[in-house]
Amino acid sequence: MRKRKNGGFKKAIEFDNLREQYEDLLVKRDQLQKEANSIQISYNKEFGNLMLQTFEIKIACIREKKRIGYAQAMVNRGESVDTDAVNALSDGEMTHYYMELKEMASEMQRAKKCKTASDYEFEQSKAIYRRLAKMMHPDVHPEAMEMPELAELWEQIRGAYLANDPVKLEELEVLAAHLLFKHGIAEYNVEITDIEDKIAGLEKQINSIIESEPYIFSDLLCDEERVQAKKNQLTAEIREYASYYQELQEIFAGLLSKGGFTLRWQMN
Repeated sequence: MRKRKNGGFKKAIEFDNLREQYEDLLVKRDQLQKEANSIQISYNKEFGNLMLQTFEIKIACIREKKRIGYAQAMVNRGESVDTDAVNALSDGEMTHYYMELKEMASEMQRAKKCKTASDYEFEQSKAIYRRLAKMMHPDVHPEAMEMPELAELWEQIRGAYLANDPVKLEELEVLAAHLLFKHGIAEYNVEITDIEDKIAGLEKQINSIIESEPYIFSDLLCDEERVQAKKNQLTAEIREYASYYQELQEIFAGLLSKGGFTLRWQMN
């Protein structure tokens, strides 16, 4: 480290300490985000099918309610109920629900395919990523990310880290060292402006991750009784909505044959 006169040396040490704290917080935030992702996958594996069924029956109820609304309006105007028109109008308002359902189904399928990493793989991935983050994390070394080779390599590193793949990370670490040396930035320090504000921002992000979903699901997933209670709750909700859906279908059939019903939507 280059010495500086008139207190410069002390300031340099203080900045180095802040820089180390900043780097540590970056790694901790990324680690928590990865853990949150892993928790979400475990949560989806445990409850995914029931959650999907719940959402499907809710959507079916919403569609039926819309059909009843359009049919009732036709009856009120003294018109005969045009089921094709009713279905078209209702389905036109359901597009975003169907998109959510499709995304949810895809997420559940992804969770089923994800393997659970061993403690060894998890710790190895964490250690290697920590070393790589110190060398080339975009928040610390933004100049490196301006080089396509390094930007692409960082994306591979992130992917291997999220997948808990220490073998791939070891390979990428060798490649990273080679590319950093090739570009002459194996050993370099970048000035980080407003570092104290950035540290405060990272601490806020870390607290937010810890205090919100999916991170808070970790306690639930470790308790078999709570897991079973959650499954029972979802199963009961599915039955309740299924019963309500039948009632809605009967109301719609009554509109076609008797001229109209008053609907009271009681479920969220």
